[in-house]
Amino acid sequence: DILDVKFSALDGEYDKAADTTYWKYLLLSISGLELYLKTYRGGFEAANIVEQSVLNGNFPRSIMYSVKNLRQYFERLRSDKNYTSFNEVMFMIGKLESKIKFSTTQTIVKEGLSKFLQETKTDFLEIGNALNKNYFAYS
Repeated sequence: DILDVKFSALDGEYDKAADTTYWKYLLLSISGLELYLKTYRGGFEAANIVEQSVLNGNFPRSIMYSVKNLRQYFERLRSDKNYTSFNEVMFMIGKLESKIKFSTTQTIVKEGLSKFLQETKTDFLEIGNALNKNYFAYS
């Protein structure tokens, strides 16, 4: 949602001159400024910020990192007793992981960052609901 606010103000013109102060504080808020400065030497660019916060599987605050860890920790719940519910949730996690893994900054911007983030958020909510239904709710 933080990215969505800034990008909606750019009206799809991601090559506009960046508000350096905004990008700096955005990256500080997600503890990503140091990594950004080490990785991208050319200053603040919207595409690079999207890449780091969405696609970088090594950045702990990125969407890809979150999905990879969700899958990794969810696999620990596998057992013979919950085979059907496990496969249902694992399919949802795998689908989301594939969507993000095979996205690029260009395809995200072309699709629309706002739309991409909203769909991703919806996918996370659906996974959360499935986890709740299959693992935490009373039967």
